[in-house]
Amino acid sequence: MFCSKCGADNADGASFCKECGAALSEEKEKVFNMPILPPEALSGEPPVKKKSKAPAVILIIVGVIAAVFIIAALISGGDGRDPVADFKELVFEDYTQEKIGNTAQKVFKYSPSWKYEKAGDDHYLISVSGYYDELSMNVEAVYDLYYYENYVSANINHAYVNGQYLSDAISLNAVAALVCNNTDVAAGYLGLSILGDLIFG
Repeated sequence: MFCSKCGADNADGASFCKECGAALSEEKEKVFNMPILPPEALSGEPPVKKKSKAPAVILIIVGVIAAVFIIAALISGGDGRDPVADFKELVFEDYTQEKIGNTAQKVFKYSPSWKYEKAGDDHYLISVSGYYDELSMNVEAVYDLYYYENYVSANINHAYVNGQYLSDAISLNAVAALVCNNTDVAAGYLGLSILGDLIFG
């Protein structure tokens, strides 16, 4: 062990320098308590701060969320409307007092299929289709849905029954009544017993 005062070489474990008498034990403590420096500090160059990855991660997350909102807006027509959900809330009072979303669920043996297409600024075509088990037929009813300032309005435009296109008033009223789960009104237009034969083939 070397003395820090005079540089004399002393035996390991000695408490005092044999040449100048300085205490060697303090030197041990000083050496032992010296901070360990990283290699960069010994090179003489200033340390380089590592950049945090947090801002990049935050930007990526914000970008993904923005992309999801943009895609959702494009899918919904870009106007923030949900035409199918709005249509399902409508009540066609000529046929029922229930929402059409509920009646269609009751009419079609399997869950009805809902689709929409934007036809104009405030105009959408809404399609509800499914299998009507009682008459063994596939039904698709297409409605015009219009958005006004304070309300939404809809009326049936055309229909398909077992692939046959229907657009006459009697057939459309029968299909609209059927989708509203009102077989009595549908029967009033043609008679439910001949509905499948005459209109729906």
